[in-house]
Amino acid sequence: MEIIGFITVQFLLAIAALVVGLLCAIVVWAITRGVGPKRKTAISAALIFPIVATFYLEAGLIGYSIVRYALGKDAFINGIYHYPLVNGYRVVIFDKMPEMADIDHLKGDAGPVDLSQVRGVQVSGPLIIAEAYKGNSASDWNGPANHFVVIDSATGAQREYPSQEVLRSEMQRRGIRLHFDLTEELLMRAERPGVIGWMVFTVLVLPVIAMALVFMRRLKRLRDQPQLDECAW
Repeated sequence: MEIIGFITVQFLLAIAALVVGLLCAIVVWAITRGVGPKRKTAISAALIFPIVATFYLEAGLIGYSIVRYALGKDAFINGIYHYPLVNGYRVVIFDKMPEMADIDHLKGDAGPVDLSQVRGVQVSGPLIIAEAYKGNSASDWNGPANHFVVIDSATGAQREYPSQEVLRSEMQRRGIRLHFDLTEELLMRAERPGVIGWMVFTVLVLPVIAMALVFMRRLKRLRDQPQLDECAW
């Protein structure tokens, strides 16, 4: 994750949390009129809570991502995701530039896969059908698909086709209908948190929910019984 991007995200999170905190503080200010000195404590808590909760959740998610990265798993901390295809082949996608996706082999023992700037992929049995962009130079990378390849994942053999029409005709002869999954779609699938990710998120959120419920309970007590001692907060 780039430093500038990270700082920008922190700034936006802080602004959003502050806005939510101000709204919460205004609501508490409005419903605690005439309560007394404990009102200031409630307003301050309402202002600070969204900010603390936001950065607590962010810290937890970053920590989870660091652990995944250390274990060799996909993580947003470096932005590189792998979408599995068949027989160890996979699409390697950088979240900031999905149009620069590559196809490689998990173990690297299936021979070189000279295919980058992948735009779409389709798996049909052992066949990996891909469309990519091949530019005239290393800086020429942003263009529509003009390079069409079929990889036999069982043998590692590759065959190139001069156009999508020729590829479509050959695949129809084999009884295969072309329907590419775009690399952007594969990236969204690879970024899904999965069961473990949702479990971690749930564990992180539960304390925030619990604290919010405690706050609302004490706020209700403060409204109903303004004579409560300061220790109620």
